[in-house]
Amino acid sequence: MLEKLSFEIQETPVLYSVDGKILTSGTHKVITKETGEPISVMKNSYNPMYNKDFTSTVERMQEISGFKLMGYSEFSNGQIVMAHLENNLKDFSIGGNKINDYLILGSSFDGRYPFFIGTSTLLIRCQNQFSRINQVERVKHTKSSPKRREELMHGLEVYFSDRNKMYKNFEKLTNVKITPEIHQLVVDYVMSVNKTDRLEGKISTRKLNQLEMLELCINGEIKDLGENMWALFNGVTKYTTHELKSKENSFGNLFGTANYINQRAFNTVLEYVS
Repeated sequence: MLEKLSFEIQETPVLYSVDGKILTSGTHKVITKETGEPISVMKNSYNPMYNKDFTSTVERMQEISGFKLMGYSEFSNGQIVMAHLENNLKDFSIGGNKINDYLILGSSFDGRYPFFIGTSTLLIRCQNQFSRINQVERVKHTKSSPKRREELMHGLEVYFSDRNKMYKNFEKLTNVKITPEIHQLVVDYVMSVNKTDRLEGKISTRKLNQLEMLELCINGEIKDLGENMWALFNGVTKYTTHELKSKENSFGNLFGTANYINQRAFNTVLEYVS
């Protein structure tokens, strides 16, 4: 992680040439770093959150939450920036296993993500990572977003409420026993395996290798945590954290394929929680 973000952004017009004349676009602009290095091309209506404003928001959130600032991250050549705040006010434990809890703040300069707040958990025993972006607290990049970000501070309790609900579900998973049938159903859904293809032996070699590695991770977690849904879920997060190669690796597996698999696993195992 970085102690601070390494750049600030600038907005410059898009220039183009027609018959040797340099003209200025009336519809688009370029988001660049201070060095002039381009980050993205966006419509003129797009109002990015400058890094100084992002940092200021992070500092205010730190004051409100009382969490410790762990640092910042930059991804995709600066298109995505994130800050990580650690909840050092309370010890968390699920099924007797200690968990570190983080508040994630993020934004992007390519329209991919609005300003958002998320929660990230780290199972200390084996460093498995799982994150969820808080959908309620997303704020789009518009002219009114500074005011809306101000309002966001007052909605922090919504984040805490959602996080507490997630942790209660984690705890419930430890009491749900798994059967071979449930095990197979969850694995197939998480890895998008078609039941017919499995029965007819039409699964690709690449997919079979992925399934084998996932099963090794799950069996290892079951050995340590018991025959329960919490172990099955942690087997998936162990796979996405330690074995899955992703172009969008981030602290907490917040983006890309790892996040997609984790969310499918979380939503699936919750179906078995009463």
